[in-house]
Amino acid sequence: MNATSAPIIGICGGGNLAHAMAGWLGARGLRVNILTRKPEQWNKTISASFPDGTALRAPLGRISNHPEILEECSLVLVAVPRFGIREICLRIKPFLRRDQGLAIVPGTPDLMDMAEDASWTSSVSLMGIYKVPLICRTLEYGHSVAILGSRLLNRIWVAPGNDAGHWSALLETLFDTPLELLSSPWPFLLNNSNPLLHPSRCMSLFRHYREGTFYDRQFLFYEEWTEEASELYIQADQELLAICSRCPGMEIGRDIIPVLNYYESRNAAELTGKIRSIPAFRGVKAPMVLREQGWAPDFASRYFTEDVPLGTGPICRLAEKLGVPSPTLHSFVEWNTSMLDRFSPLQEKS
Repeated sequence: MNATSAPIIGICGGGNLAHAMAGWLGARGLRVNILTRKPEQWNKTISASFPDGTALRAPLGRISNHPEILEECSLVLVAVPRFGIREICLRIKPFLRRDQGLAIVPGTPDLMDMAEDASWTSSVSLMGIYKVPLICRTLEYGHSVAILGSRLLNRIWVAPGNDAGHWSALLETLFDTPLELLSSPWPFLLNNSNPLLHPSRCMSLFRHYREGTFYDRQFLFYEEWTEEASELYIQADQELLAICSRCPGMEIGRDIIPVLNYYESRNAAELTGKIRSIPAFRGVKAPMVLREQGWAPDFASRYFTEDVPLGTGPICRLAEKLGVPSPTLHSFVEWNTSMLDRFSPLQEKS
């Protein structure tokens, strides 16, 4: 991308994805401004390591906790936990303008409400990216990040009245990933990624956890994926597809891709092998915390506090409203709630 014509990118957040996008875009020669609550902990350059073994140091632009640094940006990427989406969007709203893009990464159901609010649709080009574009983990906060892989294909929704072709082409270039256009924001609620994927694995790992149980190691989340987790994932996906079939405008195969199709598998055994073998998933650890006696589930992790309450839970409520049976999805919510009720106060905040 020509440096003289390259857009300035604003990133809101300080988690894994914010670090990865800063490193990825900065390494491509783009100016990146960071809006974070902890600007003093960020270095003026960020080191990004890549799957091929290379590591690059990328200079960063302005780093601040004040949204005015977003005024010069062409595109603002919001990468904060789901519970913080509304707060950060309202905070930055006065500093946005109509010719800017505002992308929620990954997109959440908040986009459905924002799309119906004229104060949003008239003030910025609103959009959402369906899945995180980069698989990553922070190595040292504000200093370094490991980028484990990127999506081979992703999808984007752009609010009506905006130039979807322009924003899609820009994001394809920025992340070097083909994008398909979504026709509605429904998929951000009816999502068969984290709200189904993570609880399938977590429940299969810790279904029988009892207080005082400790493990001798931290499990690998994907490389040790089991057929039990695959069975749960497939069952949950089938229930979700039944819900989607009752939602006007949702087309299976276009707006949501069945799990077995997405992972090019025919059954639980093949799905297990596929998930275990994905290079970008290598090294990702299960949500666990080390105690004096050994390893225990980390119920303060976003796998438990965010993916289920803010992801699976709303899907279950819609299923109840539509009268669609969803026993597996409900079992995720019930089990997760019981674990949080019993053990969350004992865990240190992650």
